[in-house]
Amino acid sequence: MDELIKRISPSGQHCFYGYYDLPAWSHDERLHLAHRVSFTDRIPEADDRAEVGYLKLEDEVPLFYPVSETTAWNFQQGSMLQWLPGQTGTMIFNQRSGNSFHGVIYDTAGKCLKKLPVPIANVDPRGRFAMSISFPRMMAFRPGYGYVGVEDLFQYKSQPEGEGIMRIDFDAKSAELILSLADLGELCRPYFGKRKLLVNHLNLNPSGTRFIALVRHFPDVPNGPFKTIAVTANADGSDPYILWDGGVASHYHWRDDTCISMVIKDASGLITLAEFQDKQPGYTLVDPGFFLDDGHQSYSPDRNWLLYDSYPKNGLRDLYLYDLFKKKGQCLRTLKSEDIDTPVKVETRCDLHPRWSPAGDSVSFDSIHEGYRGIYVMDLKPFLRT
Repeated sequence: MDELIKRISPSGQHCFYGYYDLPAWSHDERLHLAHRVSFTDRIPEADDRAEVGYLKLEDEVPLFYPVSETTAWNFQQGSMLQWLPGQTGTMIFNQRSGNSFHGVIYDTAGKCLKKLPVPIANVDPRGRFAMSISFPRMMAFRPGYGYVGVEDLFQYKSQPEGEGIMRIDFDAKSAELILSLADLGELCRPYFGKRKLLVNHLNLNPSGTRFIALVRHFPDVPNGPFKTIAVTANADGSDPYILWDGGVASHYHWRDDTCISMVIKDASGLITLAEFQDKQPGYTLVDPGFFLDDGHQSYSPDRNWLLYDSYPKNGLRDLYLYDLFKKKGQCLRTLKSEDIDTPVKVETRCDLHPRWSPAGDSVSFDSIHEGYRGIYVMDLKPFLRT
């Protein structure tokens, strides 16, 4: 058994957290949020439920503590479950009621504190508001990131005025459409023409003043390629800016309020990690000799390190740590995984999605190396001292 890695989810039960850029750890590092499901080998259907709850890192025998359940979830990002910033013991995630998705705020005792008018896609790091996108539209584009069970009212419109990026202020009872797909279509017209668009990912900067969104077009033919434009804008939708128009862009993470890293395909055709300055042209490659493929990167709380992972190769996945000042990276562990060799496995795969602890000396990740989906914590202190 690996002395630096501890499974914190129950043995033999399918538990996972979800994405790499959401706060899974409580501030005191006693609790870790989690989903528990009964299957992992197919795309969720409308009535499939995921339990929402938490794990206690102090438990010698790991237990799952249920809080609620949801039918608004997927295997890549779960239900967007995360701790609500600025409040103790309060979590936010998505649920479905009838023919609509919506965000909800719960405490750890299972009490629903608030129901929001629309689902959440990202939460202001200061806990004042959230952003929303269309999960039914996402379901038609990438089932691994969308929710099933609600019809996309604009499914036959390519760039509708009534759908796009919404903002939900927690004190308000309604959501505001701040950037429609028609607005984004106009901004991206030279690249996408009048193709059918959607917003695939969205993330606010540390102060919650601006966000980045990946705008993509539906493939021209089923299962065909698509292109991506990375757009930034103020948190009210004003002052939009095309940060990257190279066609291929993937995961991103804000280093501060203006610097953001993003996986791109550069002009030479290399898939690598680059840093951008918001509202400025150009970019800087972080280390093209180390970052050789797509992965999920995140800066440490002190911004001195990067976590990174790999997609499976020959049934194995790698977890990496990179020193931004020494410009030196290392593989922390190689873990057994499954190759992504079928359409279903593309959507249900178990990415590591490594997530920093608040103190920046541990990482949590999802993995199937023990034969079931589990959540693990790895002590990074021996590596941070070198």
